[in-house]
Amino acid sequence: MSFIQRVMRVMTHVNIGATLGLVAWLAWASLEVVSGARPIPRHPPVDRSPAGSRPVSLPCCFVPGTPTGPTLLEAHEAQVRHIAAAQVRP
Repeated sequence: MSFIQRVMRVMTHVNIGATLGLVAWLAWASLEVVSGARPIPRHPPVDRSPAGSRPVSLPCCFVPGTPTGPTLLEAHEAQVRHIAAAQVRP
């Protein structure tokens, strides 16, 4: 048997062993989490809103505009109105 064949056999066995080890490690880690032996830490929600602010209900699909131009929805509505007003050519 040549040197290359021996190296290929050794590498095949190393790959098989690494794959089996990875599968065993994943199974063990999953079983620890599922059984509750290693619980996942749960952090309480953090309020990141500025002091003194209160929640505001926004309409669906709200897109704030810039001081110099229309909002995205206003621009889209203008395009829709333009297309609706167009006449169909025969």
